[in-house]
Parts: sequence; C-alpha cells; structure tokens
Amino acid sequence: MGSYDQLIQQYQQHQNQSQFRLQMSAVNQSFRDQGMKSIQTTQPDPFGLLGLLSVIRMSDPDLTSLALGIDLTTLGLNLNSSENLHKTFGSPWSDEPAKGDPEFNVPQCYYAKQPPALHVRFLHNV
Repeated sequence: MGSYDQLIQQYQQHQNQSQFRLQMSAVNQSFRDQGMKSIQTTQPDPFGLLGLLSVIRMSDPDLTSLALGIDLTTLGLNLNSSENLHKTFGSPWSDEPAKGDPEFNVPQCYYAKQPPALHVRFLHNV
C-alpha cells in the first residue's frame, strides 16, 4: 500500500504544479493584455505617423496650414505668369511687390588688391 500512497501523492503534486502553471500563465496573460490596452490608449507620438493623422484631419487650422501648406494664389502670386516670381514677390506679409536690389556702398576697406601674377619660377622651388 505504501507505493500506492506515494503514487497518489506524486499525482497530486503534479496536478498542483500544473494548476499553478496555468494560474501563472493566466496572470501573465492578463498583465500583457493590460499592458497592451494601456499602450493603445496612450496619446500617439505627435511627430510620428499617428500624430500626422491628427494634423491631416484638420482639427487645428494652424497646424494644418503649417503641415499642408497654403495656396500661394491667395497671397497674390500669379502662378500663371511667364516671368520669374522671385523678382516680384517681396514677402507674404507685404502688399506691394519687391523693389529690386537695395542701394548700398561697399567700404573701401573691403576691397582687396589684385595679387601679383604667378610665374613658373615660383612653382619651381616647391
């Protein structure tokens, strides 16, 4: 009878261990599920693709104009013109066209003297 009792005890220990493993597995799975739910419910990175989605949805007009741009014709630019635009467009905040190059004088101290001509004999010593 002693060996029968030993077998029963071993079987019960094995059952208890299996049940413990199942419980631990369930606990780990619930922690994983909670972790995934908390990750999914957090705010998306504003500089990632999910953050870009909120900009594209146009909930904030300032961010939308910054990210998607502005129609330049609303600023007074004639995009159908055959002339160069940079000559006439001064600034998006200016109501008048650009005036061209500003008048200026370069001080004499910024002018450099012409270096002497290079002769072959200068290179011969090198």
